[in-house]
Amino acid sequence: MITTTSAESESGESAVLVRRGLARLYKLRLWLWGTWLAIIPFMALVMVIRPPEWLLTPVAILWLSTWGMLVVVHGFYRCPACRKFFNLSWYSNPFTSKCLHCGISIGRRKEGV
Repeated sequence: MITTTSAESESGESAVLVRRGLARLYKLRLWLWGTWLAIIPFMALVMVIRPPEWLLTPVAILWLSTWGMLVVVHGFYRCPACRKFFNLSWYSNPFTSKCLHCGISIGRRKEGV
């Protein structure tokens, strides 16, 4: 019969939480880039369809506010491993794939941490 100690089960649970946090950050980045790049087909569609201007303004405000909210959430996302800001150190790097403090990579979301 195999028994696990409390420390072993806590480290296993924390590894799962770290992987989930990294996966959440990965999905957040996909939404961020998807929302940003969605403006290209949207503008092409607007040029073809030519909807009324009263409709464009609320849609543009909705798009910009959604993208801005995602930028803020991404900018202040905490690393699931060290609990410090993932993208912020004494400088900011929103394109980094590794935590600027502990160095854990987003790619580790698929493997055991």
